[in-house]
Amino acid sequence: MKDSMTPKERKKAIAEGRPYDRLPHGFAIGDAASRVTGISVTEFHNDAGKRVEATVAAYKEYGLDGVGVAVPLQEIMGVEMAYPEDSTPYVSKHVDFGTEESIERVGIDDLKDQPEMRLFWQVLDGLFEAVGDEAPVSVGFSGPFSVAGRVWGTPMLMRGILRRPDHVHRLLEKILNIEIEIVESLKGYDVGTGIADPVASGTLISPTHFREFAKPYETRLFDAMARVTERKPRHHICGDTSRIINDMVETGAGTVSVDDMMDLNYVIEQVGARAIVAGNVSPTKSMLLGTPEIIREDLRNNMKKGAKAPGGFIVSFGCGLPINTPIKNLHSLFDSFREFSKYPFDPEAL
Repeated sequence: MKDSMTPKERKKAIAEGRPYDRLPHGFAIGDAASRVTGISVTEFHNDAGKRVEATVAAYKEYGLDGVGVAVPLQEIMGVEMAYPEDSTPYVSKHVDFGTEESIERVGIDDLKDQPEMRLFWQVLDGLFEAVGDEAPVSVGFSGPFSVAGRVWGTPMLMRGILRRPDHVHRLLEKILNIEIEIVESLKGYDVGTGIADPVASGTLISPTHFREFAKPYETRLFDAMARVTERKPRHHICGDTSRIINDMVETGAGTVSVDDMMDLNYVIEQVGARAIVAGNVSPTKSMLLGTPEIIREDLRNNMKKGAKAPGGFIVSFGCGLPINTPIKNLHSLFDSFREFSKYPFDPEAL
């Protein structure tokens, strides 16, 4: 089953109150796109041409509503990354940010001279050239608090917020300034932006620490994103966000995305009409380990709940999609979504 409209045609038709083929969705498959063209995860992350080819192939294969690329901030801050052939990349060596001098040394003299950033620009430009006329292109960032956890090490960051809060704030300020510099470099690009801030999860830190060490930096980053792109960014935090969901809205996010462990009814009640809610089909229980029947029911339940969101709803995954998600499960998800969301959409018929 294929779509009869491009994502931009669909979005325009809905905005103008005209018939559309189906509703848009927010599903992003990340590294699993490598499976479509049969390349390794290592190639996907280190070869710009192959990454563009795989991303575009996945966009066409499944009927995605956009394409995107993430900013490799931890790499340009000096961490060593490991790229397994068939698994998620991970930090193999952190940077010791225990001294003031180590923080002061961090900076970007010229964004385009960084090897990782050169690859980023190649992918971004390649995506625009391939499908920019028909599909939205987005740039993903990590929240400053999560960047700090990845580059310094999450255990060191957690000790820091308890024992050396001023030092942590200096590190976060440095990270934020670098991220804002990258946002500024996107002027002239018709992109959407968003952040994922998993280390700021309520599963890891208290609401008090979130409000001191994560929220202010997210808010300032979102201000820059909204100013440069002229659209509100998307905000995702993994895990339990029940006690900070209102804080997530207050950062200025246009879309609040939640983990599949969250009760969607609760999130919708808390967010109200202040933002779009995104979520939260299970990427593991349903997509990786489930059957087509389980996926179909998870999707149906999410769409029925989401239809009640006063500020709007877009169905998406509750977290990142595992690389080895069965292809048949992905086809089941997107085929079911097309069936459930076709024009005219009627949530009562689900």
